[in-house]
Amino acid sequence: MGEKDTRRRLAGQLSAARRDHGWRLFDLARRTGRNPGRLSEMETGKANSTLDSLSEVGEALGLALVFVPRDKLDAVLALTGSAPNTTPVPQDVPSAFEELFVRPPEDGTEEDDHARP
Repeated sequence: MGEKDTRRRLAGQLSAARRDHGWRLFDLARRTGRNPGRLSEMETGKANSTLDSLSEVGEALGLALVFVPRDKLDAVLALTGSAPNTTPVPQDVPSAFEELFVRPPEDGTEEDDHARP
């Protein structure tokens, strides 16, 4: 299991625990003193969080970080109700600005802005 798989698994567990508590990101942010945007990055696996950050957020959700032997991981995840995360997290998502305002050149070459009539 690679770093990205571990990050996705932990992200999914944080997100599920927050939803199980009926909390919004804002609620968790108030309990941890963290920015809701940063918490969102943690929950989507986009943030490469420190152990301290993961531990603090996990504690607020009633979770603890623990090492599990790799050959026992699936059994532990099944016991906790956390199936291995097989849904890929998008790595390169365009921003709304890019979708609305940045158009790729039609012929694949850069366009000279000054050449427009």
